Amino acid sequence: MANDMDPSAYAESLRRSLISDLFEGEDLDGDADDGADGDYTIGEFTVGTGALSLQGVEQDLEEFADHEVIRGILEHGRVLKEYTRDIDDKLRQAELESIQDYIQESDSMVALHDQIKACDSILGGMENLLGTFQSELGRVSEEIRTLQIQSNSMSTKLKNRRAAECKLGSFVEHITISEDLVHNVLEHEINEDYLEYLLLLDKKLKFVSEDETAASSQAKRDLDPALQKLRIKALAKVREFLLQKVYQLKRPKTNVQIIQTSVLLKFRHFCRFLRQHGPDMYEEVRGDHMFQLGERASVLNASSQAAIIPHMAEYEGKKFPYEVVFRNVHKLLMDTATSEFFFALDFFGDESVWRELLAPIIAVVEQDLAAAVQEQWDVLSLLLMVHIAHDLRKAMAKKKVPCMDDYLDRIQLLLWPRCKVVFDAHLHSLRSGTEKALFVNESTHPHYVTRRYAAMTSSMLQLMAEYDSEDDSVFKAQTFYDMTERLWREVHALLLRLSNMFKERRTGIIFLIVNYSHISSVLKQAASEGGDSSSSVPSSSSSGSGMGGGGSGAAAQRGGQGRDSTSGSLQGAGAGGQVGAAGIGRTGLNALKECDEQLHSCMGLYVEDQLGGSFREMVEFVKKAEQQHKRSAVADGSPIPGFGPAQASPILHDFGARWMSALESMTKEVLGQFEGTSCGRDVLQASMTQLLKYYTRMLELLKRQGPEGHLLAKEAVNIPSIMYEVKRITR
Repeated sequence: MANDMDPSAYAESLRRSLISDLFEGEDLDGDADDGADGDYTIGEFTVGTGALSLQGVEQDLEEFADHEVIRGILEHGRVLKEYTRDIDDKLRQAELESIQDYIQESDSMVALHDQIKACDSILGGMENLLGTFQSELGRVSEEIRTLQIQSNSMSTKLKNRRAAECKLGSFVEHITISEDLVHNVLEHEINEDYLEYLLLLDKKLKFVSEDETAASSQAKRDLDPALQKLRIKALAKVREFLLQKVYQLKRPKTNVQIIQTSVLLKFRHFCRFLRQHGPDMYEEVRGDHMFQLGERASVLNASSQAAIIPHMAEYEGKKFPYEVVFRNVHKLLMDTATSEFFFALDFFGDESVWRELLAPIIAVVEQDLAAAVQEQWDVLSLLLMVHIAHDLRKAMAKKKVPCMDDYLDRIQLLLWPRCKVVFDAHLHSLRSGTEKALFVNESTHPHYVTRRYAAMTSSMLQLMAEYDSEDDSVFKAQTFYDMTERLWREVHALLLRLSNMFKERRTGIIFLIVNYSHISSVLKQAASEGGDSSSSVPSSSSSGSGMGGGGSGAAAQRGGQGRDSTSGSLQGAGAGGQVGAAGIGRTGLNALKECDEQLHSCMGLYVEDQLGGSFREMVEFVKKAEQQHKRSAVADGSPIPGFGPAQASPILHDFGARWMSALESMTKEVLGQFEGTSCGRDVLQASMTQLLKYYTRMLELLKRQGPEGHLLAKEAVNIPSIMYEVKRITR
């Protein structure tokens, strides 16, 4: 259409259309013509009833003074209409140029239009194709969904079939009996390979009896007769085999434990098969095995033969203390109990078998021990048995065999009360009033009660040192130490009563020194032997009525064990043999400390009494002078009233004249009074030491009393001379 119209006309038409749109249809040309010849006045700009306001015009003119139009108007007087006309011409020219460009590109626009139509046609085809494809995809998705449902259904069916196959296969496997199994159970020789067939038969028997489905099935009812025949045949063969093996245990000189461990234990599943499927046959085999071990109880019943080579001991004429017999019997008992305990669990699978098996044996041993303990008066033997029983319990606990704990507890309940009875007998023999019967003709040598007490106490402390702790739960060890302390107090009280029976006071003191010294030396020796694991336990072979009893007494023999025939009294603690000892323990050291304190106290009394006889004036002067010095508070350099240099001079001259002979006399006196004892030299040394202390104190008193006293001390016998002579005498 644009190609048929004249360009000028078309441009004019377009211009007017644009101007009409811009100015809402006003006739711009007419306006221009109307005002071309006239001039505008201010009154023409009045609009309506109001007047045009010129406020701010000057400011706007100044602000836009550089604008081309404004500057042209102001400088050349050009009117707005001219500028409008110029602009209109330019717009018309631009419109014409644009139309011309459009006309020139019209062919391209037509080609573009054709291309768009072609594209639209192609897109329409694609739309149809995609629609078809979408519908095809819908049908495929539906087919996939159908296949998925079918796959899930098939998977469920397959799983169910497999589960049914597994159960049915297991059921068929357990409910059927193969010909090989029948042949092997009936014909195969019983050996280790036979166990495989027996286990398979056991599995089938358990299945048909325990499985609910199998128990109610027709297959079980059809199979049960044949299965029971196989069970009976297998039980008969296993019973005969086990009875033959058990019979081997009854043969003389048979090593039972070797047969049990190397033969029977390999076939322990045979016994379990009998127990589960043939209880009567199991009881028969079990009873036959127990009868055989019951025969062995007669060996344990003879304590002289237990764990000792009997014929060798008889041939050599040996006798053994009862604790040796006790140890060997119980060592064999513990070994047998351990072996039978594990055998009963492994072979029979029932701990009650062990209890039925060992009950008669334990009863025999316990009965014999109870009878022997009631006749036992040797406290060391009792403590040795306590020690052995405790060690056996630790050994059994280490092996994790608790089956003998009850028996070992009963053993302790037998031994400890008897220990208390024996201790009470000792205490009773030392009661007040017995000192008259025990006093021996003014003798100051170690009393036989002291010797027995020292030997027995040191031995007991050595035995129990391992358990001497603050923990009183160690098989009543604290009870033992309490009894030991009570015994020490009674012995101490007895020695004091005996010392008071001497005519002279010094003789009684000597008696106490000698006896305390003997106790102390024995305890120290026992303590020093604690590091030697093979130290011998001291024993007292003397016989008498208790520790304080008199007379010889008749000793009954039981396995070489000495006993007093008098009830309630102890003869010598004759528990010979070698024992391990670790010192004398905490209680022993406390007893040794108390004994040494008593010994030093008695030595002090003896020394004071001896010095009071040989140097009485010097001893009294020193004691009284020191007391007077404290009371009067005399300053240094001044004489002590009544005890000054004038009073001390004759005493020092007397000492200087006879000190050497006095020392010789004291030495002879001490060695004579303590002749045959080990404490004489100690007492002599204590006397000489105390003499030097008194002499030194006297010289110190004089030196503090001015020049006269100092001169007197300087002229006296010097201390080094006295010390030299003392060392020579006491050497």
